[in-house]
Amino acid sequence: MYLNLNYFIKISNNKAVPNFNKFLKFEYFILGIFIALLCCVFISKKRKHEHIPNSQISRWKSLLEFVNCLWILKMNQFFIWHSKENRDKDIYKIQLGFQEMVVVTNPDMIMQVCSMRPGSYIRPKSTTGALSTAHNVFASEADNWKTHRKTAGAFTMTQMSNLFQPINHIVDRFIRKLEQHLDNDNNNNNNNFGSEINVSQEMSGIALDVIHLVGLGHEFGISSEKVPIGKVSKFAKRIRVALPVITKRIMSPFPYWKVRPSWTDRQLDKFIQMIRDYRTAQQADQPEPASPFLKSLVEQLDANSINEDEIIANLAVYVLAGHDTITCTLSYTLHLLAMNQDILKKVRNEVDLVMNSLAVDGCDEPVITNKIASQFVYLQQVILETFRFKSLVPFIMLECNQDNIISSPACGNVEIYEGASICLSFESYYNNPKYFVKPEEFNPDRWKGVNIDNCQHFKLFPYSYGPRMCPGKRLSKVELVVILAKLIHRFDIQTSQNKMNHSYQDHYSFLQSPDPGIIINFKFREN
Repeated sequence: MYLNLNYFIKISNNKAVPNFNKFLKFEYFILGIFIALLCCVFISKKRKHEHIPNSQISRWKSLLEFVNCLWILKMNQFFIWHSKENRDKDIYKIQLGFQEMVVVTNPDMIMQVCSMRPGSYIRPKSTTGALSTAHNVFASEADNWKTHRKTAGAFTMTQMSNLFQPINHIVDRFIRKLEQHLDNDNNNNNNNFGSEINVSQEMSGIALDVIHLVGLGHEFGISSEKVPIGKVSKFAKRIRVALPVITKRIMSPFPYWKVRPSWTDRQLDKFIQMIRDYRTAQQADQPEPASPFLKSLVEQLDANSINEDEIIANLAVYVLAGHDTITCTLSYTLHLLAMNQDILKKVRNEVDLVMNSLAVDGCDEPVITNKIASQFVYLQQVILETFRFKSLVPFIMLECNQDNIISSPACGNVEIYEGASICLSFESYYNNPKYFVKPEEFNPDRWKGVNIDNCQHFKLFPYSYGPRMCPGKRLSKVELVVILAKLIHRFDIQTSQNKMNHSYQDHYSFLQSPDPGIIINFKFREN
């Protein structure tokens, strides 16, 4: 047996881990200086969009704030800041020194731009090579992207139907582990005040097990009793650093890591090496692919459409995308429910009703399938409002590949020139009172009649829009509903009893995420 999964769930010694964000901030500071110099010295030769109004904020003030937001790891705040000064504009341009960036906040225009991908709008060239020198579904464009996108067939509901039971098993196993942890806490402290849990850390383990089960055919057991509550596995430690480093590379004006990688770059390389080690062990142990996703990659390899390095790159993209989005969504949703007990009570009533109807012959671990997940109507509204309230992808940066026109009722037709830098600011749109009444309030009732399957048609874009929409949307829906429904059914959740644990910082690293994690108080429900 070559596939030693214990290698991946080995508990990390956190005391030996330096402060990653401190290193990252230092590197961003150096990059910020280079970016500022380039914006001040080089005058862009691209055509100017004189017909698009300027932001109300001056070019030099914008440049200083841009560098500051890089430094504090809150790049999304830069666009929120501009949005508050330009709420009457559907589209405007930001001047960064002598450089120009077009910002789109109108939902109809956002949909039009997304619909024209990957033809008229592509990711910036800096995206290519940020994760790996090999092509992958995230960084590729045009025909290359179409080749890599063929692997999305592994995420159809037909392919996933056999995975509902093992996904439920992973969640049920974690719940039993959490119950045991609470029992031990209650016995040791002789009380029933519950236990303070870092949900960001624990949801990470569940997400990783589901991802590897669905995508690779094996689950590591990171959420099992092998990794006690409060401990971090070696693989979970490695994956934490990946997206921040990738984001830093995308923002970099030149690919310095190819010549002299920094300390944080080497941490990303260690994550990629773990994926490569898994693939090598899997090939030796099981010549036949153990999952539909891996099978689709191998089929492309056999057809000489991709190479082995591109398989590794696609596996890394799949693991990263599936892990961070699920972990952050679960963390924010549980926190918002704990902060809004009236909404939690309404969710619990629905969850209890559905779960109790599934309990047959004393079975207290029913299997929630996609069909059953659709019965959790209000829970899905809560998830959708979390997507709006805590936008995981606050914005995406694109480059216009050819002259084209986008339009809105207020602006009419607006021409975008080839080579233009475009920012689709989802978070600015979600926080604009022109589109959402009292956007600062967490209100799931906004989404009555809407569900995760059709939310993009109601101008909510957690999975983007158009041809490049996230292929893991169906898996995400089932995973989110199963985990949240079973946790809410079994436990009472409240904000941390320790006021010091209430605070966390939202950091931007391609996705918005809570740092150092969200602490929730779990205890057994009465009755």
